[in-house]
Amino acid sequence: LYIRTADASSPSTPLVISPFDKYPGSITPDGSLLIFRHSVLPHNELWTIPLDGSSKPASLLRSDAGDLGFPRIAPNGHWLAYTSNESGRPEVYLSPYPGVASARRQVSADGGSNPRWTKGGRELVYRNGRRMMAVSVDPASGQLGAPAELFHSDFESDGNSSAYDVTPD
Repeated sequence: LYIRTADASSPSTPLVISPFDKYPGSITPDGSLLIFRHSVLPHNELWTIPLDGSSKPASLLRSDAGDLGFPRIAPNGHWLAYTSNESGRPEVYLSPYPGVASARRQVSADGGSNPRWTKGGRELVYRNGRRMMAVSVDPASGQLGAPAELFHSDFESDGNSSAYDVTPD
């Protein structure tokens, strides 16, 4: 993973160097940390790194039973949505942040991946095959509503990136 100025006025500098694949997930609302998927063996894990280069990458969440990925921090910084295939298929989960290992709730009902928060953090949008789904989330408690289909279509994706985003409106 590299970092550089948005106007490309200076060269890119390495943010994380390792022999394993890394995929950026999201930046905390205060702009201090990047949460990313680190494909260490035997399973993909979630890691963090300060964007100011003040310290080395650190493991945030790992599982001995499957891969974790697509980390997305809530706009209020209190919740982390991510995908796990520990059940045998990808599902979307929600954990408190920063204490992600303390608890988790399953967001998707029958498979899901690539979660995205809406602007106000009151809804999580995710993909389930050809279906785009949404679940209401109480930003204070993390209480979840029932998943509802927004629409269905064919989507482009390489399996490592989300290939979509949620607009602010």
